[in-house]
Amino acid sequence: MNKLMLAGAVVGLGAALAATPALAQSKQNRQEAKFVHDAIEGNFAEQSMGDLAQQNGQSQAIKDFGAELKRDHSAANDKVMPLSQQVGVRAPSEPSAKHKQDYEKLAKLSGARFDQAFAQHMVMDHKQDITKYQRAASGSGPVASYAQETLPVLQRHLATAQSLAGGNRGAMGAGSGSDMNMNGSASGSMGSGGNPSMGNGNSTGTGYGSGSSGGRVQQPQ
Repeated sequence: MNKLMLAGAVVGLGAALAATPALAQSKQNRQEAKFVHDAIEGNFAEQSMGDLAQQNGQSQAIKDFGAELKRDHSAANDKVMPLSQQVGVRAPSEPSAKHKQDYEKLAKLSGARFDQAFAQHMVMDHKQDITKYQRAASGSGPVASYAQETLPVLQRHLATAQSLAGGNRGAMGAGSGSDMNMNGSASGSMGSGGNPSMGNGNSTGTGYGSGSSGGRVQQPQ
């Protein structure tokens, strides 16, 4: 009886050990499938955003950045699309619902307001993407290789977006000074009538006030 129990325990242990690599492999496959799916959606989203920047952007720098986004993310999708079959996921054909919401919000803006909001969105978006791509790049295989190849492109986009966001903040803080009083307070030009995420436009200068450099306008972080 004891021998039979011992034999059963050995068989059970062997089965458990054999199953461990299979479980790990299954988890890796799920992670790769999700990454590939999200990467394709993200590339479609950036192409759409690139078109929007060329249409609604005020500065040539924003328009040029939009063209760069569309070109680079179109090339990235050409590389990642074939991987969807390898990881067993159906490739999406358009951006996600969240990406579409972001697009619609930005599409309502124009001029300098669009330039600033677009640059800030690209900073946030590319920071998030870089984190995901770095995680995927730490593995091995075709999916990791794609992530490794694409990371430098995303990092370059982030640097450009950060530069544009900083430059646009400075441009939007400048003005004739007619809206500034002796204490440097201002009515924010992007206050309650503008995008609430860009500032509340109260009398303390929170938001994008139009004023001379002599006044102090608190810029958004």
